[in-house]
Amino acid sequence: MKDLQSTWEKTEDKLALCTLGFSAFLVLWMSAGVVAAIDKLPLLPNFFELIGFLYSTWFAYQNFLFKSDRDNLREKVDAILRSIIVFENPE
Repeated sequence: MKDLQSTWEKTEDKLALCTLGFSAFLVLWMSAGVVAAIDKLPLLPNFFELIGFLYSTWFAYQNFLFKSDRDNLREKVDAILRSIIVFENPE
């Protein structure tokens, strides 16, 4: 909690941060409405479910079946995490 408070105090543009948070909430709420509307249409939910199942099966086949593929996926994930997370020197 103290880390959160200190981060909030260090923030220079609090209004922009609040606006960004509210906008993210609004987009999430609107996208939930769109998904609910699509879910009410006949056949579309089943079609999207089939597409999701087929993609999941393809992804598992491409990345989880053999050890070399799993290692390759792990290297890609680690590279992405290293590019996102900045490790600070504790000194």
